[in-house]
Amino acid sequence: MSQNSKLHKHVPTTFRLSPVNGLLGSYSRFNKENFGQQVGELAELIFRIFYEDKSVFSYADTLSLINVTNYVNARSTGYSISPPDSVIGFNTGLAFTFALSARPYSKRLPELNSKEKNSDGVDTVSYWSTGGSSYTYLTISFDKSSLRRLSLSFNTERELIYLYNSIGLLSKSFVLYKDWYNTNYNHDDASGNLSAFTMYTRYFGKSIRNMFNDTPMPYWLYCKEFWFKAQNLLSPRFLNIDEFGLYYLVHLADIIPTSNSSIYKELHSEVGGIYDYLTKGIQDFNQILSNDQIEVTDNCFALLHLMNVLVYGGYSGSDLDRADAKEELANYRRAFEEPAVQSSFYQFISDGKRAYVNLTRHDVRLQKLLEGII
Repeated sequence: MSQNSKLHKHVPTTFRLSPVNGLLGSYSRFNKENFGQQVGELAELIFRIFYEDKSVFSYADTLSLINVTNYVNARSTGYSISPPDSVIGFNTGLAFTFALSARPYSKRLPELNSKEKNSDGVDTVSYWSTGGSSYTYLTISFDKSSLRRLSLSFNTERELIYLYNSIGLLSKSFVLYKDWYNTNYNHDDASGNLSAFTMYTRYFGKSIRNMFNDTPMPYWLYCKEFWFKAQNLLSPRFLNIDEFGLYYLVHLADIIPTSNSSIYKELHSEVGGIYDYLTKGIQDFNQILSNDQIEVTDNCFALLHLMNVLVYGGYSGSDLDRADAKEELANYRRAFEEPAVQSSFYQFISDGKRAYVNLTRHDVRLQKLLEGII
């Protein structure tokens, strides 16, 4: 496929200066209509290539995505036109070209000087230059078979622009703020020893633009706007339910709509997600009722919070008080001296999934029962 045969959409800026500097169009392009696009999973493949090679981190200040080309329908988007065909892999469906230097080519492709072309499975990684001895560009070609494993759509101009914007900001953010990514390709949790309330005050109300621009990716989970506009940009690998569960149940569960993104599905999966987190909360709740010397766990805390919201309404953005939680548990202990009350309670709170559904969907029968307890 010759360069001249591709339909190209020019972008006037690059991502060199910041993760948001090269975006084309408004932030309205980031919305729930794209949540089914597995952009986060595609980005993970690029992160892994970056991390294994490591040379791109030497160019963190200047690195920028400059082109994405769909080789199925000969469509291209970016600051630069498509790279030379000789750096593209066989059977490529989609290729991303990154500039390592500060001044990449734009509308005219310079003469190719040198290249180093390697295979990463069925995909192809090419370093190449148009002058001098050092490599100034990196092109990653994804084989059609690799792309078929992902839920991605990039055939229209709008879809390709969205993909260009997303991978552009994610790749720039990654090279600037990479410390969360470790040698096993796992992702360190953002919260560390910080409380859910501290994470709330720092990130909950922060704009998605600022999160993209100056905040490492693991923290994006704690931003409300991320869940409404860009949740598919992060793969489920970012989820650590033991660390994130309390924050999600206290600050997000009551306001986030159902989604078809991979990360939302993982969060609400039957095993290992928020339901298991609440199941552990119910177990801890029962143990504390039997022994008031046991400390209130985060899991139990989350359960108590959801029950409070159901009774009193509203939304709590304040840090929960452990002493108050102990007093509230005493109310349940007294109420459960009446077997009928205890039996009715566990009809609604028998397991994590049932508890989550009844509490977040504001079951009126459960609400009336809890009003008589707390």
